[in-house]
Amino acid sequence: MKKTLVDGGIGVPIAATGFMVCHGHEHWHPSPEFYYKKGGGPLFDMGPYYVTFLVSLFGPAKRVCGIAGRLLGQRQITSEPLAGKMVDVEVPTHVSGTIEFCDNVIATLITSFDIWDSTLPRIEVYGSEGTIAMADPDPLGGPNSYGGAIRFRHKDKSDWNEFPKTMPRKEAASPWEEKPLCFDYAQNSRGLGLADMARGIMKGTKFRATGEMAYHVLEIMEGLVVSSETGAYYELKSTCEIPELMPMGLPEYSML
Repeated sequence: MKKTLVDGGIGVPIAATGFMVCHGHEHWHPSPEFYYKKGGGPLFDMGPYYVTFLVSLFGPAKRVCGIAGRLLGQRQITSEPLAGKMVDVEVPTHVSGTIEFCDNVIATLITSFDIWDSTLPRIEVYGSEGTIAMADPDPLGGPNSYGGAIRFRHKDKSDWNEFPKTMPRKEAASPWEEKPLCFDYAQNSRGLGLADMARGIMKGTKFRATGEMAYHVLEIMEGLVVSSETGAYYELKSTCEIPELMPMGLPEYSML
């Protein structure tokens, strides 16, 4: 997905959306209480995957705004071995935010433990020449499982070009194109960043999952909560470098 962006496949990036929505982890996790304590909630649980993905595409953010709420004050665990136990909810369980990046891309992020189901895409990026989307089978989100199909639609294939604006919008005139994966890694490559870090330390070169980027991602998420509490924009104080695209042609696990 990043290679398509770097290669100019969607032209100038304008905006992005990221959605991680489910109905919480008390239905499957053996000990889900901590998800609803301070430091938990959908934003700090799953937000790191999504916000890091956006920062790796667009670089550092300059300001954010957010609104946060919660559906329930208590949750009942239905998974074993704690089925029936009630958990006090101390954190927002639905956070909606907007992130403005330094290159003026505007991203919309929704993370929620209050939604039973959705047809929202996991990640989409919109540019002057088209749209690229992450379609992922994992119900908890595309950036979480590190795999799935990448779909692309060029502006020339848009059905908006084929009929007058006075007519109702019709179904898409042509299907989206599926982009072939350009890196030879298995789905759920969660160790890839660690392997890249180990390689960088051994060779004395830069690695991608830096502490500066992690800190900046954390400040973005904290900023969304602060913005919700104060009713004002939160201006980012930290920054980070945009990670370079992974080298092409690396065989699986070659980073070590």
